[in-house]
Amino acid sequence: MLYKNKIVSDLEQCINGNYILNDELCLPLSFLKIDEQILENWFCELDNNPNELINFVEKHHSKRLGRYFENLMLFYFEFHPNIEVVEFGKQIFSGKITIGEIDFILKNKTTKEVVHLETAVKYFAKEKNKSDFYSYICPNGTRNFGDKLDKTFAKQLKITERSETIEYLKSKNIYPIKSYHFIKGILFYHIDEIKSFEHENLNISHNRGWWIYKNEVSTFSEKSKYKIVHKLKWLSKENERDVSLLLSKNEIINKLEIHFEIISQGQLIVEFVEKKDIWIEKSRGFVLDNNWP
Repeated sequence: MLYKNKIVSDLEQCINGNYILNDELCLPLSFLKIDEQILENWFCELDNNPNELINFVEKHHSKRLGRYFENLMLFYFEFHPNIEVVEFGKQIFSGKITIGEIDFILKNKTTKEVVHLETAVKYFAKEKNKSDFYSYICPNGTRNFGDKLDKTFAKQLKITERSETIEYLKSKNIYPIKSYHFIKGILFYHIDEIKSFEHENLNISHNRGWWIYKNEVSTFSEKSKYKIVHKLKWLSKENERDVSLLLSKNEIINKLEIHFEIISQGQLIVEFVEKKDIWIEKSRGFVLDNNWP
């Protein structure tokens, strides 16, 4: 469904977007079970009057995409008729030293189950002809998905096993507690591999995008329009009614040439096709520096 307000589209994608991983520590979908009609009506109401959502996000404003994602999820959890937010952003201390932060502690009001949840939204491009999670690298080449997962599984999800956390949980009468992750986002594959690559620990239906090197931009279609999208707008699909805000093949190539003369960081490009009176997103991917990663 196309929403009028980008922020509502972002919220919907946070909630309904596919998990990247497929393992026993993904939050079971049953925990967040909700009547589909209630959820659909809520999205429509927000789209007609998004002020509550806009004000909530502005109150918790952050320039980091991960924090924006967390705040949208907090808004959803606080709305959810079957969920109680016990804690959000709970810091755990050892003396005066912060040893970690718990993203969420949630209680299902129906089942009475309480869980610890670590959330994340990630965008990594996989190097060609490689198959491990360390070969999924961010567009600027500084971080990789393998290291992120190591931190998630070895530290963030294990924080509930620390004596300091156990003491806190017991004081709240919510110990023992299960820990889960909630990882959304898109993994990007070179245009030659986008349909063929699979991995046993990945959700077979995870969201995929393409990537190409700067010297491959000639493969762009003459029939499509294009736009470079800022990171805080990566969560959901784009659509545009004003074609003057979109770029032709030659215009986007020229813009990318200027960009890469100054900085090597990759750029997220959305490809649009016309449908009736609106330009809708056909695909998205990164154009990366020829020396990436």
